[in-house]
Amino acid sequence: MTGAMHIEFDEHHAKDIAIRILKLAIDNFSNRNGAGISLDGFKPEDAVVGFSREYYSYSQGGLFRRSFRPLNDAIMDGRIRGTAGVVACHHPGVVGKSIQKYLIEELMRNDFFVVVAGCGAHAAVQMGYATPEAAFRYSGPGMKEVCEAIGLPPVTAIGSCVDTARVLMVRTLMSTTGGLSPEMAGMPSIAFAPEWWSEKALAIGTYFVASGSTVIFGGESPVKASKRVTDIMEKEWLEKVGAAFFFESDPERMLQRGIEWVDMRREQLKLAKYHPGKFRKERVLMDMAARREMERAAKTHVGL
Repeated sequence: MTGAMHIEFDEHHAKDIAIRILKLAIDNFSNRNGAGISLDGFKPEDAVVGFSREYYSYSQGGLFRRSFRPLNDAIMDGRIRGTAGVVACHHPGVVGKSIQKYLIEELMRNDFFVVVAGCGAHAAVQMGYATPEAAFRYSGPGMKEVCEAIGLPPVTAIGSCVDTARVLMVRTLMSTTGGLSPEMAGMPSIAFAPEWWSEKALAIGTYFVASGSTVIFGGESPVKASKRVTDIMEKEWLEKVGAAFFFESDPERMLQRGIEWVDMRREQLKLAKYHPGKFRKERVLMDMAARREMERAAKTHVGL
């Protein structure tokens, strides 16, 4: 950050360094004018949080019939387009979590089941996405139906950034449930890190890719000057483990690349084509006259 001061940590002088930092903050307080800081529009929000792989299955089938079958079936039928993980820092160069807000809302609108972790989970809670009722405000028709049926929020928070292995666990359980891909790399799923800034985020993204989950990072690639390294992340890893590591600075393009990736996996799995609002025929309730007509037609067919 332009004009920022870096103070290196030394464990042998931790107390002296802490005192120095606090003194700098106190001395600078009179210079703050509030510019660029606004809490307008933010209010306390209810939220359902603390999800684990066990609770996902309990919510879909109860304690004694826990399963990922309902979620898998919804994806197979085209009610849900796919799953998306949004693991996020808050980049100091982005105002008001705007990229995360845009990305999560558009994913919901496109019938994605969204799992969030890290600081981005706080953003989702603050914006009111982490309640079952949020599906009726933001989600597409398929996700609305699923959330209403099983009571899950369209965006579920699983913990801090170092808890993101839970996302991989959920995808593994979805895979072993059957009906989708037998391997994580073939699942109709995508992961995003839209406002990353630390090396830790890159490490997390790398183990996601190594596990078979493609990741799109926001911003400019720190290795774009090296065609060799870029080819390894985008092409060679894809050939070896079925997943890739991309950087995309434009939020709209980031979203589009994620959707295209999931649609490509759906096509490879030969799943029902996703059509917003047209994922099933409306059921017709039958009266007794209609049932008798069906019985008559069946008897005629077999020559009775």
